[in-house]
Amino acid sequence: MLDRMREDGDIDQTTETKTMAEVKSYKFYQDTTQLQAPHFVFWVKDQLVKTYGEDEVDGGGLKVTTSLDLDMQNRVQKIVGDGIDKVEKLGISNGAAVVMDPTDGEVLAMVGSRDYNSTKTDGKFNVVTQGLRQPGSAIKPVTYLTALKKGWTPSSLIMDTPVTYPGANGQPDYTPAKLHREI
Repeated sequence: MLDRMREDGDIDQTTETKTMAEVKSYKFYQDTTQLQAPHFVFWVKDQLVKTYGEDEVDGGGLKVTTSLDLDMQNRVQKIVGDGIDKVEKLGISNGAAVVMDPTDGEVLAMVGSRDYNSTKTDGKFNVVTQGLRQPGSAIKPVTYLTALKKGWTPSSLIMDTPVTYPGANGQPDYTPAKLHREI
């Protein structure tokens, strides 16, 4: 670009040489600020885009108040990180958590992965909102409560036999199977 400016007579050789030396030693601004609660922030942004559209959200001017409790967010982030540190030798490399107010469903903390900036575990993938997985043990309290309300007791016998659930709306039947994984 500078050589073209010199060829066009806009600058002389001395100015070109001096400018090139300045450019080589120029320190560009590097934003070292870290986004706090990035999975939560981008989840909220996605909700706003769905409601108002991307142009309105990215254009600025919206005032957004969220339910995030930053102190709780930081504690939960540490808990997830420490928990993964304890089980990493078992082949577990990522974790997530969401804390909601049970009275109104407000999200108080959302940790979508162990480390948002990790390239080793695809940290930007939000396991809370994007990891469409079966609930596993998280659903056990609801299952147990339902069973107790229906009159079952801790000593009730449950047969552990194969079962097939009919598919709905053209879906194939579903037969749960135990998965075995070497650790």
